[in-house]
Amino acid sequence: MNNYTFSGRIVSSRTVEYEKNGQKSNGLSIKVNVLTGQKAKGENEYPPSNIIDLTVWDKLATVLEPKAVKGNFVIASGKLAVPTIYTSKEGDPLVNLSLHYVDEVNIIERDNGDVPEVKEEKKKTSKA
Repeated sequence: MNNYTFSGRIVSSRTVEYEKNGQKSNGLSIKVNVLTGQKAKGENEYPPSNIIDLTVWDKLATVLEPKAVKGNFVIASGKLAVPTIYTSKEGDPLVNLSLHYVDEVNIIERDNGDVPEVKEEKKKTSKA
């Protein structure tokens, strides 16, 4: 099977839509950084990245909708669609990657735009 897993931050999402056959779908795009092994040369230089489009269906689409917020971190697995190649406005060739029929999604929500808060539960000690 061509099952792939990608992780990245949500850059855009849409609301649940109903297809002609009655199925629900939800789509979002995530930005995936490319690990090159090279350090950034300047402070305004960012690592290269790819945008991956995700399509989620049925019950998972409904559950995902309130959590699909720009900036949240996502790990998604699904079937890779045939890549489409197109030309940018600058004349550069680009490839659009899409995961269709996403079967697993994990979202780590951010709290007020910050890094997700990890809550620790402490044991209570009894005094004798």
